[in-house]
Amino acid sequence: MRYLVILTLTWTLLNEASAETLRDKIEDIRRAHGIAAAAYFVVGPTSIDSLEAFGQIDWGSDVKFKVEHLIRIGSITKAFSALATTILVERGSLNLETPASTVLEPPPYQNQWAANHPVTIEQLLEHTAGLKNLSNREFEFNRPLTIANAFKLDPRSRVLAWPPGRHSSYSNSGAGIVSAIIATVTGRDYTDFVRAEIFARLGMPSARFSFRDAQRDGLITGYDSDGRTAIDYWHTLYPAFGGISVTTRDMIPFVQLFLNRGRLGEDSFIKMSSIERMQQPATTLAARAGLGYGYGLGIYQYQRHGISFYGHGGDADGYLSFFAYSPRQNQGYFVVVNAFIKPALSKMRRVIEEYIIGTSAEPTYPENLPLNQKQISLLSGVYREVTQRFRGTTAPRTLKVFVEGKGLSSAIGAGKKRDLLAVTEWHFRRSHQTAATIAFIPCLDRVFLQGDFGNFEKRLPAGQFTDTCTGSSR
Repeated sequence: MRYLVILTLTWTLLNEASAETLRDKIEDIRRAHGIAAAAYFVVGPTSIDSLEAFGQIDWGSDVKFKVEHLIRIGSITKAFSALATTILVERGSLNLETPASTVLEPPPYQNQWAANHPVTIEQLLEHTAGLKNLSNREFEFNRPLTIANAFKLDPRSRVLAWPPGRHSSYSNSGAGIVSAIIATVTGRDYTDFVRAEIFARLGMPSARFSFRDAQRDGLITGYDSDGRTAIDYWHTLYPAFGGISVTTRDMIPFVQLFLNRGRLGEDSFIKMSSIERMQQPATTLAARAGLGYGYGLGIYQYQRHGISFYGHGGDADGYLSFFAYSPRQNQGYFVVVNAFIKPALSKMRRVIEEYIIGTSAEPTYPENLPLNQKQISLLSGVYREVTQRFRGTTAPRTLKVFVEGKGLSSAIGAGKKRDLLAVTEWHFRRSHQTAATIAFIPCLDRVFLQGDFGNFEKRLPAGQFTDTCTGSSR
């Protein structure tokens, strides 16, 4: 018993020392990048491992920044929008596969492929609806608008650029359309629904969408990439893609909801199967061909040292944030800075995730599947980018797949070459990853290539046609 007590005490002291080291690292990063304020927490399903805030609310004040001060979470709002949609799905008010045009008539987008490929609710949440991102006019418009007037601002930005249900390409418009669907189905404004059904139920009293409320309740100053130039409050065109202000402390129950697989204390907030659906992409070519990796409903999967995390980042003009959780490690986190300094947030994320991973057992890497010459010939070659996030800004990139040693590698343009290790006949991973994250999808007269790096295709020579595009939009 004495040995057990000593061992327990030693483990507690080691944890405290590790938590203290993490705290020091985050503060060092903040200071090194000249950021006024930063905060983070690390939590388990029912416990708080670390909860810290650093710095001051702005450079012109000596008021210490606390976890009770309001910050903005930007696109993490999309996870709340997906959660709101999931609640309505569980209540039978929505079906993820429902075409948006059956709820919104006429729909606030133009889809030339509507007869065979309508835009569905799940495609809007997974960024697979064929929409490019907001136009410059929409991004820069900085006054609150009703959803109807927001749709009128630049309708050309919502002309589908490729058939829905093929590729995931990030677009803020999707969340805006989903918010209109929620309002139509419930008869309540989207923001009112989220306040009542998520903020209130989770116990997030500080969370709000209103600029007036945020200013009144002490939203701290946000700064540009120099860390010193204050940025005016950004009235996001659609609140559903980035409008939430909240305290660091009040983000804890939101992260714990995912760790608890949809449970809130002793009660079920949403079903475990709904959490699993949020984590699992379903509407890309790759997903329908069996790849379980990518952007799901408002959250996406990524890996750190072979360990899977799920989460989402946020940029709210002057604030950068990120939340994530690891089911394997049974811990999650949230981190925020009040400056548009991405390298600082990336460093903070890395040290937090490495802290969560700790000294856990080495993950299991799958065996590399040997490729035959026919596969190598089919997959090798030059691929052209088929999706671009913004309208008319840059030329499409090219990606080359080539033989390297006994396997394949890839490189975008003149960039760094990356290994491609076969997990299945069509699914591949990088050497540091424990699961397939990349998919080749042969389909009729081309081969599609999809991964975190984007969406590409290679046209096949005449006579080298294939018909293996499982479930794809042809």
